[in-house]
Amino acid sequence: MEEKAPDAAIIGEPTRCQIGIAEYGAIGYTLTVCGESGHSGRPDKAVNAIDALQQMLRQLNGLATEVQPQPPDLFAVGPSLNVTEIAGGSAPNVIPGEATATLDWRLLPTEHPPAVFDTALETAIEAAPTHPAAEATWERTFFSAGAAVAEDAPIVTAVQQAAHQVGLDAAPTGIHAVTDARTLAAAGVPTVLFGPGSIHGDAHTVNESIRVDALVDVAQTYQRVLNKLL
Repeated sequence: MEEKAPDAAIIGEPTRCQIGIAEYGAIGYTLTVCGESGHSGRPDKAVNAIDALQQMLRQLNGLATEVQPQPPDLFAVGPSLNVTEIAGGSAPNVIPGEATATLDWRLLPTEHPPAVFDTALETAIEAAPTHPAAEATWERTFFSAGAAVAEDAPIVTAVQQAAHQVGLDAAPTGIHAVTDARTLAAAGVPTVLFGPGSIHGDAHTVNESIRVDALVDVAQTYQRVLNKLL
C-alpha cells in the first residue's frame, strides 16, 4: 500500500505557548588566517595572523543585514553574523602565524542557495585592509535554509483555535533557533512549533525546567488539535 505523506506536523519546541510559524536558518564557517610567526620583540619581521583576522572580522560587521535587509515582523531581531570561537597563538612572546574563527550566521527563512552567502563572505574578506602576506581561507561547515509556513495554513488555524479554547493567548511568531521543522518543511509538510517554556530562558541552561500548568495547557491544546483535524 502506498504511504500517504503527512498533512501537517507540530513540533514541541519551547515557544512560550506561542505558535512558531517561521524559524531561523543558519550557516556556519571556519575562517583561518595564515601570517608569518616571529619573535614578539621584532613584530616588523613577522605578520600577525590575529591582527589580520581582527581586520577581516571587522569587515564582516553588517554583512548579515546587507544580504537580507528586510527582517519580517515575526522576528524580534533580523539576521546576524556572530563570531562564536577564536583560536590562535602559540606562546606569550611569539607573534602568531595562524588564527582561526568560527562564524555562526543566522538567516531569515530563505530560498537563497548557500553560494549567495559564500560569495558575500568572500567579497568582504577580500576587502579587509590586511597585510599583503596574510592569507585567508574559509570553509562552510553547515547550511540550513530555515523554515516557514503560511499564517493561514490549516495547521496554524487549528492550533490557534485550540489554544484559545484552553485559555492561551497564542499568536503566530518567529523562532530564533534552528529546529527539525526545517527538515519537514523541505519535504513539503506544513509544520508549526508549539510548546511550553522558552528557548531563551529555559533551553541550554542549568536545571532546565518548564511550568507544570503550561505543560498541561499544551497537552490539552494538542488533544483539541487532534480532535479537530482527525
